[in-house]
Amino acid sequence: MLSIALICRQNLKSLNLVVRVRSFFSLLDGGQKTYVKGKTLPTQRINVHNYSLLQLVDFIAKHYLWGSKQHITLSRESEYTIEIKSDE
Repeated sequence: MLSIALICRQNLKSLNLVVRVRSFFSLLDGGQKTYVKGKTLPTQRINVHNYSLLQLVDFIAKHYLWGSKQHITLSRESEYTIEIKSDE
């Protein structure tokens, strides 16, 4: 699993978004397999009505690269891990 997103509600309009990326192997196109250590990305304050799943992926991509044949898996951290398959 590439990434876990933890969303903490502050009020009905905005959230503090904390993205924690687990360690993974990156295989860039035409490159060697590389171990990438996980880390917590900078916290973002987002508007719940104006933030999409693609914006989240773009935010993660600013900090990490992965190959075109690799896939990102997003999960919301809670008591149980839930895979996010669509915009929520």
